[in-house]
Amino acid sequence: MSSLSYAGNKKMSLSAQIQGHLLAGRWSSHYLGMLSRNAYMLKLISVNGSDAPRRGNLCLQKSGLGTLDTAVLDPGLYVVGTPIGNLEDISFRAIRTLKSVDRILCEDTRHTRQLLNHFDIHARTESFHKHNEFQKQGKVIDALRQGQAVALVSDAGMPGINDPGSGIIAEAARHGINIVPVPGPSAFLSAVCCSGLLSETFTYCGFVASKSSQRTKQFGHYKKHPSTLVFYVSPHGLVEGLRDMVEVFGGTRRCCVAREITKVHEEFIRSTLSEALEEFEARQPRGEFTLVVEGCQQEEAQEITDEAILSALELETARGATHSAAAKLVSQSLEIPRKRVYELSLQLKNR
Repeated sequence: MSSLSYAGNKKMSLSAQIQGHLLAGRWSSHYLGMLSRNAYMLKLISVNGSDAPRRGNLCLQKSGLGTLDTAVLDPGLYVVGTPIGNLEDISFRAIRTLKSVDRILCEDTRHTRQLLNHFDIHARTESFHKHNEFQKQGKVIDALRQGQAVALVSDAGMPGINDPGSGIIAEAARHGINIVPVPGPSAFLSAVCCSGLLSETFTYCGFVASKSSQRTKQFGHYKKHPSTLVFYVSPHGLVEGLRDMVEVFGGTRRCCVAREITKVHEEFIRSTLSEALEEFEARQPRGEFTLVVEGCQQEEAQEITDEAILSALELETARGATHSAAAKLVSQSLEIPRKRVYELSLQLKNR
């Protein structure tokens, strides 16, 4: 086994060094990974360190990953990230946590049970979704206050991001209950990182609205934002969403359409909005999509011309809006005074 210098330049085996560091309180981790070329595994039963409530037991196991033992967890709500498509993306810490909690709150128990069975996890599961989460919050809070360790998972990704969970997290925080993040995969973060667009600042905008008038308002709100924009969009709403984006943002804005992230048919289409629209008008969108759109560039933020306003009014009236309603929609989407838009709408009406 490899040797490294430790404590007064004495030579010690790697496992002995690590044990020495742990006893000295220098390292603190649920899981410190693989040890040297012999593939030893360091496993800790609980958090170690100078201010930890209790010390974990060191266990070295040869030959691969072996099994991840349960841990004695502190009471609290454990917000656990789960894979968004590839089971290999789950973390060792997530597996250990799910094995160790008193119960797991699931968006869909049947879906989560497949994941738990795959990793030989037998913890009690309980449904906790958008139709019952508010009715169940009181009982969950009572269990947490009585000292239980409770995990919260969604069907995929981090709970609370367009999934059930934000309500119980807020309620736990209000009661001063310990809330522990166990980070995991995220579709929109993966899409931003691989989009090829600037990611120093970005805005997560949620799901693209289902109705055209709502989309126009939604996109109009972000039209002048300089940061990169990230949307979730359903396959049946992708083409109409792209079409409205072209109308509001302009067809030359760069974008990345991320499809089936971490899955077998993962795909990243980097193009302009017009090119993306053309691509998916030619083929039927399939799978789950995340849409990353370039932020407003300096030249786009200049004064909006009367011609641009008239074009937007014509688009809304062609969709069936009255001149008054069209003026209101265009005023909101372009963020310009309604009086100016209404005066131009009268010109359009008198043509």
